[in-house]
Amino acid sequence: MIQFSSLTTPPFFVDGIAEIQVVAIKLLSTIFSKSAFLRKNIIFDLLNSLHRLPSSKNPKNCYRLSSNEYISNFTILILQLVQSVVKLPPLYKKSHAVDEGGEGTEELGPVDDKVVLDSYEEAKMMTAYFLTGFLSRCSLYLSLAIQREVIDNNFCRCTKAEEIYKRLFVQFLQELLCTLYRPEWPVSELLITVLGSILVKVSDLTSLRLILKDKIIHLVYAHERR
Repeated sequence: MIQFSSLTTPPFFVDGIAEIQVVAIKLLSTIFSKSAFLRKNIIFDLLNSLHRLPSSKNPKNCYRLSSNEYISNFTILILQLVQSVVKLPPLYKKSHAVDEGGEGTEELGPVDDKVVLDSYEEAKMMTAYFLTGFLSRCSLYLSLAIQREVIDNNFCRCTKAEEIYKRLFVQFLQELLCTLYRPEWPVSELLITVLGSILVKVSDLTSLRLILKDKIIHLVYAHERR
């Protein structure tokens, strides 16, 4: 499983291989769903490679939502990973009972909702892990520079990296809002809800975090007005 997950992560950071990315989404989602012990490792690998995402969107690295709406395969991957964690119980449970004549009969038993509730909580945890990691990368470089923990020669590289992560996060949020309320992506609402909770809990705001927070709120507000 570890080898398969290592093989299916890199294709999302290469442009022009849409078919391979589609296959990788299906395979990585299956691994993510069945191997709980690998989930954080998969998200960590994806976060560490964010800066390698293609800088532009085109039909070869995007998923088509409508005739004029496209979102990146990376966003689809994240949605699919979180969605794959949620489990649904069987429609019913069969239990065997013995009637007065001594013959076995089948009866419908109650559905176990605990499976859904537990898997939903796990999906929330994975969502928070991804979003927190993404946001931390948006502010890490500027925070280091402000604290004078990097020398002047590295400042430009730090701020450039911070700008890349910030642009990627805003793009991810814009694409996430495009999938909101679509029946095929019910998990979009969960990501938006968890993101809101994270922003509310953030108390130690650097100037970058404040700017990013305002940008996020503006995007969500503009979407809701439409």
